Amino acid sequence: MRKAILPGVGVVVMAAALAGCGSSGKSTGVGLPAPLGGRTSQEAGAASGGPLGGAAASSSAAGPCQKQFVVSFCEKIDITGAVTVSGTASAIPEFDQDAAGLKQTCATWPTYQPQNTDDHRLALPTDPVGGHKLQMIWQFPAGVGTTDISKYAGTNGINVDNAGFQDVAVDVNNATASTGSVQVNPDGSGSLSFKDLTGDTGKISGTVTWTCVDSQ
Repeated sequence: MRKAILPGVGVVVMAAALAGCGSSGKSTGVGLPAPLGGRTSQEAGAASGGPLGGAAASSSAAGPCQKQFVVSFCEKIDITGAVTVSGTASAIPEFDQDAAGLKQTCATWPTYQPQNTDDHRLALPTDPVGGHKLQMIWQFPAGVGTTDISKYAGTNGINVDNAGFQDVAVDVNNATASTGSVQVNPDGSGSLSFKDLTGDTGKISGTVTWTCVDSQ
């Protein structure tokens, strides 16, 4: 199973997207791996000419939560702490939606195990939300139910603009671990809640709740 290795709380600047944003010997930004062609799924969706690219490109013109070319999530995002973000927009999660001959639906994806054996991944909208550019890597296992985020401590994280915040087992003072959970419902809807994701600029807490939208 593919895992991103992130170097503790001193989170790594994203290659290319966030290069040069660190200061005083520190870097900011969650080190997001590139599952699709050397880019994150969000970047690939915005740039490619295939189904993911078409879906991401249509979100601004057609409205924040219109049907896309693949299964999408209509996400309500609320983040507080070191930075505040609030808004609703469409995002494209990653669970083998581009696999040949596979047609995912809101009813089928929650229990689908990707052919490449990787866990599912949440994504945040490619369009800015509340004036902020968001990116994330957030793995969670297939199946309906609730998973504690500690299962992926050191792997999952969220970028807000040039600042990265990571799900950590302990903070820099070895006192407070990140907490939260991912809940997946049978209809494909769900929620992510998190507290004390930690980065060089402080901590963030919040929720991402979504309804599932079947493809066109």
